[in-house]
Amino acid sequence: NEEVIEKNIDLITINFDLLRGGFDYDKLIKDLRDLKLKTNEEDIWKNAEAKFLFQEIKVIETKLEDFDRIKNSLKDLKEIYQLATEEKDS
Repeated sequence: NEEVIEKNIDLITINFDLLRGGFDYDKLIKDLRDLKLKTNEEDIWKNAEAKFLFQEIKVIETKLEDFDRIKNSLKDLKEIYQLATEEKDS
């Protein structure tokens, strides 16, 4: 059972790393920062594209939050598994 769990965690980690490779986190952070700077413009609501600007900000924020949540869940899973195997061994 431990081997199966360990292999599954490894598989999830590999898949996450592959996902991360196709996901340019740093670029999204930069894009988000640039978009938020545009929202500070004095006449932002006079801009016909303001609605789309805020929608794009929300899309990027959601992507980043989802990515971080998955990354943290994987980290937690590894820690829980490590604690469980250590507890079993003692």
